Amino acid sequence: LEDVDNVDAAIGVKSADDKKEQHRVTLDGLLNALDGVQRGASKRIIIATTNYPEKLMPSIRRRGRLGLSFEITYPSDATLGRLLRHHLPSGADVADTTARL
Repeated sequence: LEDVDNVDAAIGVKSADDKKEQHRVTLDGLLNALDGVQRGASKRIIIATTNYPEKLMPSIRRRGRLGLSFEITYPSDATLGRLLRHHLPSGADVADTTARL
């Protein structure tokens, strides 16, 4: 799931962005799907993101559905430098790239 706080568009509380084809999912259907994923023989990891965790219903955030929450903040300058050095081509100017961000 991406942007779980936008689930109200999927269940019909507000309009979905794509007007051509709107798929309606009931909230019960979403919760049952989350429950069913964990019942299988092989366990799965579900990653969901939201900008508004306080708006999520407790029934979605309970243990067994999306029970673990943590915040990912902006990286520090040192961490950003390490990320850029790792991902940019050899010899790239990390300081210049950081300044342009």
